Amino acid sequence: MTTCKPTIAAVYRSHEHSPNLTDADSRIINAASIKLQERGYAIHRYTEAQFIETDITEPAIINMCRKPRSIEKLCRLEAEGKTVINPGHAIRKCTKRKLWEISTANNIETPATVIVGSTDTTLPFSGTFRPCWLKLPDESVTDKDDIIYAGTPAEYREALTRYHSRAINEVLVCEHLEGDLLKFYAVSGDRYLYTLYPKQSGYSKFGYEANNSDVKFYPYKTERLKEICNIMSRETGITVFGGDCIITPDGKINIIDLNDWPSFSPCAEEASEAIAAAVAETIETTQHAR
Repeated sequence: MTTCKPTIAAVYRSHEHSPNLTDADSRIINAASIKLQERGYAIHRYTEAQFIETDITEPAIINMCRKPRSIEKLCRLEAEGKTVINPGHAIRKCTKRKLWEISTANNIETPATVIVGSTDTTLPFSGTFRPCWLKLPDESVTDKDDIIYAGTPAEYREALTRYHSRAINEVLVCEHLEGDLLKFYAVSGDRYLYTLYPKQSGYSKFGYEANNSDVKFYPYKTERLKEICNIMSRETGITVFGGDCIITPDGKINIIDLNDWPSFSPCAEEASEAIAAAVAETIETTQHAR
């Protein structure tokens, strides 16, 4: 007996949560949707605004949502029995604060990190200043000034002032590590892993990598990166994700960022097949469980 394949709602990321990458974000979800259509699934497409305001009747949802109202709705729809990739509860865990907590709890290397108040001018790391990055602990990046590099104490205090002027009360501060900046794109279950060096490839979102040294190609263990990806997927519940890490001269992989469903800009075509396979497998597993 042939099982009827459910229709899938594909939800695009809003423009404000896709800074400088609107076309690339659309490209990857379009590519994944085409691969799913080739597998026999019908796709209904929604902007994030449409998704928020529309009664979603499709039994399965793939999405690049970032708006709080979208994520709340994803959680509600999943609770109602719909299959959601990435789930709302998983997206909520892809923050700088959660990444730090997960890394610490699972013995994953990460830069020295503290949470400070935006009015606290005491230097971080027990008062011994080190070049560092200041970030929003619980929000996704939508503007270049959401992440600020501070190379001196004066720059650090000025950065805090800028955050405070935006009514941001807490700031995550992590040490700047010398080493190779490596970007990765992944699909859970060891289905896919792609890496690149932004400094070498010319890939850039906001130009943050200008503060990193030139690539030295320090050796690291790919199996360890895969292991880290599996831990992040398990601990967050995320299926389609990416991130950034620093490979230090001793070969350690220091995770500095985790992103739910990134653009996969340099590898959209091949990644879309892995994404479609993961979506199809999740839907089929859910159907069989009912």
